Amino acid sequence: MNQDLVRLDRDDSNFTRWQDKLKFMLTALKFFYILDPDLQLLLVSTDKDSEEVKAARKKREEDELICRGHISNALFDRLYDLYTNTKFAKEKWNALHYKYMAEEEGSKKFLVSKYFNFKFFDEKPLLPQIYELQIIVNNLRVAKIELPEPFQVGTIIAKLPPSWKGYMKRIHHKSEDYSLEEIQKHLRIEEESRSRDKTIEEFNNGKVNSINKPTNPRGNNQKENSGNNQKKGNFGNYLSPRQDQGKFKNNKKGACFVCEKSGHYAHDCKFQKKQNEEAKVNAIKEEIIVEICVVQGKALGWWYDICTTVYVSNDKSLFKIFEEVGNGQEIQMGNEGRSKVLGKGSIELFFTLGRKITMANGNASSGMGVAEHSKSTFLELQRKKVYRYVIFKIDDKKNEVVVEKTGGPAESYDDFTSSLPENDCRYAIYDFDYVTSENCQKSKIFFIAWSPSVSRIRAKMLYATSKDRFRRELEGIHYEIQATDPTEMDLEVIRDRAH
Repeated sequence: MNQDLVRLDRDDSNFTRWQDKLKFMLTALKFFYILDPDLQLLLVSTDKDSEEVKAARKKREEDELICRGHISNALFDRLYDLYTNTKFAKEKWNALHYKYMAEEEGSKKFLVSKYFNFKFFDEKPLLPQIYELQIIVNNLRVAKIELPEPFQVGTIIAKLPPSWKGYMKRIHHKSEDYSLEEIQKHLRIEEESRSRDKTIEEFNNGKVNSINKPTNPRGNNQKENSGNNQKKGNFGNYLSPRQDQGKFKNNKKGACFVCEKSGHYAHDCKFQKKQNEEAKVNAIKEEIIVEICVVQGKALGWWYDICTTVYVSNDKSLFKIFEEVGNGQEIQMGNEGRSKVLGKGSIELFFTLGRKITMANGNASSGMGVAEHSKSTFLELQRKKVYRYVIFKIDDKKNEVVVEKTGGPAESYDDFTSSLPENDCRYAIYDFDYVTSENCQKSKIFFIAWSPSVSRIRAKMLYATSKDRFRRELEGIHYEIQATDPTEMDLEVIRDRAH
C-alpha cells in the first residue's frame, strides 16, 4: 500500500505532507495506535501469564515490527541508514518529527516574507497567479499562521498589476465586503472581458489591404534586357509605362482646354494642378456640427475644437442664420485664451467636389424635446412598477424623444438587452431589483445611453447632444451607464453598480 507513498529525504521541505500521508496509511492498516504517546507499555512476561495476555503481547510485538517497517520503507536510503538502529517505531517517529519541525519553524519567516513580496504581473494570466498566492497561504496555515479572509481579499486587490488600477479604485469605493470566492469570480469575469476586448481591437486594427506583386502576364520566359536594349522598353516592370509609348504620337498639338493656351496638355497645366490642390478636402457626405459661435476679438480664420465640436468665426456675414446671445457665455480658444460669445447660428459649406456640410445651430441640435408620453411612462415605471424597462428613441420628424418599447415586470435582463438595436443608438431605463447582504429587497433605476460603435456618426452626435436635456426630465435615476458594447452593460456591471 505504501509503494505510491512519496519518500522522505534528508533535505525534504514537505515533511508535514509526508507525515499526513503516512498517518493515513497506518490508520487504515490499524497500526497507528503504536505511535500513540499515551499507549501503555507491556509488562514483563512471566510464567504465570495467561494465554490471553500472551496473545496480546505477541500481537503488540508484530504490530510494532510492521509499523516500524512501514516508516522505514517510506524513507530514502540515507535517512534509512541514519535511523536504522532505532528500536521502536514511536522513537523513530518522534525523532523525525522533532528534526523536521525544527527546520519548518525556521521557514515560517521565509513564508511570511514570500507572501508579502509576491507580485502580480500584466504579462501573465491573473487567476493562475492568485492560485500561486493561495498555495503560500495554505503553507502558512500548515505552519499554524492563520490569515483572516478579509485580509487575503485586501491583499489580492492591493497586489493587482498597474493595468488594473481603474478596477482597483472601483472596488475600494464599494462598501460591500467580498469573500475569496466572490473576488476571484469578479476578477475572472473582468479578465475574460478584457481579453475579449483586446482580441476585437487587434482584429479591427489588423484589417489592412495587402497587395502582392503580380506575375508578368507576358510570360516568365521574358528576360530582362541588358546594355543598349534596356533603352527600348521597360520590360523589368511591366506595370510601368513604356519609355517609347509616345513615339508615334504628335506631341504638343492643339490647345489646353483649361487655360486655352497651346504647347501643353491639360494634365500638365499649372492652373489645373492649382485647382486640384485646392480641391483636396475631406469628402463628408453628411455631418452635423454641434455649435457655431461668433466671438469678440481677433480670431484669424476658423477654430475647430475636436473634443467639443465647436466652430468659431469673427465674421457675421458668413452665417446663414444668426441669433445674438447675451448671456455672457465664453469659450476657450485654441491658444488657451477665452473669448466672449456674441451669437450662434447656422452655416452651409459647399465644396468643389459637390459635398455639403450643414453646420447646424447648437441650441437647435441639442435642444431635442421630450414627449409627454415618455415622461408619464417613466413615472409609471418608477412609482407603480408597471414596467421592467423602457426604451426611448429620437423621432426626427417630431424632433422629440418618444417611447419605442416597454417590457413587463416579468421580463428578464436578457429580454431587455435583446430589445436594443445592434446598429443604432437608443436611451433606456431599467429597474433593477436585488437583495442586500442584510436580506433587504431594494431596487435601483439605471439610465443607459446605448451608442454602438457600428451606428452612424450623425446618430451618435444627435443622441450625445440630446442626452443631458432628456436626462433632466427624468427625476429619480440612481445610476447612468454609457455603453458602446454589450459587455459594458453586462448584468454583472449593473449588479456591481447597484451594490
